[in-house]
Amino acid sequence: MAALLAGTAGTTFGLLRAEQRRAESDAALQLAEQREQETRQVADFQATILSEIDLEDMGDGIKDLYRVQVQAGLARRYVGESSDRRSLTPEEIKYELAEFDQRADAAQTVDVARRVVGEYVLAPAAEKLEEEFGNQPLVQAQLHLAIGRTYQQLGLYGDAEPHFRAALEIRQLHYGSEQAHPEVAECLYELAGLLWYGDKVGEAETLYREALAMSRDLSNEHRVAMILQELGGVLLLQRRWDDADPLFNEALRINRELHGDDDRAVVDNLAGLAVLRTKQRRFPEAEELNRQVLEWRRQHFGHPHPKVAHVLYNLGQVLGSQGKHAEAEEKFREALAINRAVYGNEHHLVAKFLYALSTEIVDPDRRHEAEGYCRQALALQRELLGDHREVRTTLDTLSAMRQQAGDHDEAVELLRESLAIAERLYPDGNGEAWRRFSAMDRLARALNSQAKVLLDTERERALALFQEAAPLITACYDATPAGPNRRQWLEEMVEVFEFWNDVAPDRSWAEEAAEWRTELEKLDVS
Repeated sequence: MAALLAGTAGTTFGLLRAEQRRAESDAALQLAEQREQETRQVADFQATILSEIDLEDMGDGIKDLYRVQVQAGLARRYVGESSDRRSLTPEEIKYELAEFDQRADAAQTVDVARRVVGEYVLAPAAEKLEEEFGNQPLVQAQLHLAIGRTYQQLGLYGDAEPHFRAALEIRQLHYGSEQAHPEVAECLYELAGLLWYGDKVGEAETLYREALAMSRDLSNEHRVAMILQELGGVLLLQRRWDDADPLFNEALRINRELHGDDDRAVVDNLAGLAVLRTKQRRFPEAEELNRQVLEWRRQHFGHPHPKVAHVLYNLGQVLGSQGKHAEAEEKFREALAINRAVYGNEHHLVAKFLYALSTEIVDPDRRHEAEGYCRQALALQRELLGDHREVRTTLDTLSAMRQQAGDHDEAVELLRESLAIAERLYPDGNGEAWRRFSAMDRLARALNSQAKVLLDTERERALALFQEAAPLITACYDATPAGPNRRQWLEEMVEVFEFWNDVAPDRSWAEEAAEWRTELEKLDVS
């Protein structure tokens, strides 16, 4: 009996100890969860603060504070030798401040604010993430996302990308990459949008489709509509008008069901449809949609606002496509002024609108003005975007301007740069490899034109230029699909090679000219 009682007591004591340890463990787990929740709330707060940074206000504030410090320093300054030492008079201080204001006005305060935020807020925060939150991966992901969004808002896309990728990787590891989860879908959506801006269109489309499937599984109709709109924009870049049309219309239907007609999301959908109608060359419909969107955004956002600038840009494109160049120029100038006020001078949207403005100045007497805007755009794009489709577009346009001015040397060099970018962006197997051949075509034509101009003065150089153009011409023909365009290209090839064979019969072009003539005759027979 004693042994039984002792055993029972021991068992009871053990159970009590186990229960106590379980309670302590539960309490510790609950405390850890509470602390993580509190940390995530702090991270949410920090993310909100970052997202609400107003660069224009910050830049103006920095300038005003610095001016106050300058004024105080002037008030403490003494001039003259020891016997005649005196403080500055109010008039002298006023004059010095006027000098300061004149010099400060030459700087763009938004650009100053962007650099302050990037170098002194975001960069140190990014360095501390691993150290401070290594054992709290979800908090880490949340802050990566906040920093990435702020970099994106500043137009610093290269700095934003690693943070978006880190947030996605952490959340996929935590929640599983196959299971639908709203935080994973959020990261997929954010990274896809960044890659779209960064000209990584193929990967952006893949990520958008993953986010779309996940959001449908989660029945998140609001997110579904957002992704449909963005995915439609990606397809527009790939000239897939028919694929984009149902996406824009589905997004519009969902948002009308969720919010009614007088809602920002619905207006954004109409703006997307307007861009699609422009690409489809349905210009009157596109113009009407853009004017509706512009009226709504002016009324609800005021001025200046980047959303107003965006629709002004879209409207300007439609107007220019219809030959209404004066009104298009007016819209682009207004859009450019808004973006400079909001983003400063060192932003890719400023470059984009400078380029657009250069294309709408069609008066020959203003050719130098148009070219000046184009060069400003190119300088900014080279600095901010690197290898990017917008850089190529600007290079091609500036090359055409130089050819019209008779400067074939610079025109060819600009197109060489354009082709080099295209070769890096669109290698074999890329869905947009046709853009590489389009760049080759432009360079081949420019080389041929330059060679013809030089025939009378620099014959050997002219022949060397065509020697460079010939393989480009052949490669473009080989890449042209069967159809009317292929036949037209073949006719041009025959004409070009026969011309150069007549000019220099001692070169190796007679055989090629005869070969392409035979190909053309085969088409005529068929």
